[in-house]
Amino acid sequence: MNQFIYNNTSLINKNNSITIKLGKKIEDTIFDYKLSKNTIDLFLKNCIHNSIHFSKVSTVHIYKYLNNAIEINNKKHNYYSYKTLDYLIIGNNSNDMLLTLNSCIKNDSNIVSVYNYNSITLKEEYLSTINNLFTICINNYIEYDNNNTVKNKDSNYYTISIIIKKPSNYNKLMTKLEEIINLIPTTLK
Repeated sequence: MNQFIYNNTSLINKNNSITIKLGKKIEDTIFDYKLSKNTIDLFLKNCIHNSIHFSKVSTVHIYKYLNNAIEINNKKHNYYSYKTLDYLIIGNNSNDMLLTLNSCIKNDSNIVSVYNYNSITLKEEYLSTINNLFTICINNYIEYDNNNTVKNKDSNYYTISIIIKKPSNYNKLMTKLEEIINLIPTTLK
């Protein structure tokens, strides 16, 4: 993790960010970032004990097709394309992590119109900014099919992500990241 962040911190800008997702490594190139409500509750409890509080920021619908996404929030549309520039999956048998360097290009003037999407998701987002170094993001997702009905009983899931959106002092960043990672329950489910 340290080397990945060190190598890619200089590439962070308004379009590029490093995201750390928590979950379970399935194979060398497959990562499952879906977490249970119990894991989220334990993490929140640990955060509260350390004076870290979250606030609900938004509820949005996300329509994805290939590497494009349209977010609709209160009739506002955000259209963007995204690309993973680099990634690293860390499997350590307790808390696995997926680190990605992502490029996101917002393009509201050329919205792609598609009838069938790869994914339609309702996302509730809760954020906490840590010392202006990074943001912890807890999301509650509900996935829908193209007929706008919930796919199945496993369509409701949670995620925890840590998003680094600007270059920071490497030592401060790593110290605070390690503090937050230590608050995560030792076994993710």
